[in-house]
Amino acid sequence: VYQADIQRKNLELERQQAQLNSLQSQINPHFLFNTLETIRMRSIVKGETETAEIIKYLSKTFRRALSWDNDMITVKEEVEFAENFLKIQQYRFDKKINYIISMDQDAANCRIPKMSIQPLIENASIHGIEKIRGDGTIKLDINVSNNLLNITVKDNGIGIPEKKLAHIKDTLKNKEKVSKHVGIANVYWRLHLYYGSDFKFSIESQENVG
Repeated sequence: VYQADIQRKNLELERQQAQLNSLQSQINPHFLFNTLETIRMRSIVKGETETAEIIKYLSKTFRRALSWDNDMITVKEEVEFAENFLKIQQYRFDKKINYIISMDQDAANCRIPKMSIQPLIENASIHGIEKIRGDGTIKLDINVSNNLLNITVKDNGIGIPEKKLAHIKDTLKNKEKVSKHVGIANVYWRLHLYYGSDFKFSIESQENVG
């Protein structure tokens, strides 16, 4: 049974690797960036400055997502990455999503693993703000206190039902499930691996409040 379980897991890993290789072969980054740049320049020529601006943010997002040469980046760089995503979301939803970013200067140059903040912002946007009828706001607050870097993401979106919140918290305790949750759980486990007991993570939510 043990050997069969190992074989099943190895087959699953091979399948995932094959999917990844297939995607990588189909998406040539240079082709993608060059095409986006061509569209952006033609938009500028036609006077479509807003479209050109969004294409610029999209290109930056892809470029950073596909470049993993250095897993550790500054908080300022990660915030810029998250803000590019938010600007694209604003364009998609016609300013339905507003955002406020507050970052202490002491925190800006701290180094953290790439994609530590952006997935949390994305989660707040897609699962929180997009589902409400009116406009919504995402707040990102980053500061250093008692030699600890504190990152808080808040939204006034639809909130999380009590049972679902309990399920999310339970998922964070189970490392085996991380591959199926590339958002919150992925961020949690990567930071946990980097910082161990120095890392604290909490989720608070109230349905229809945020």
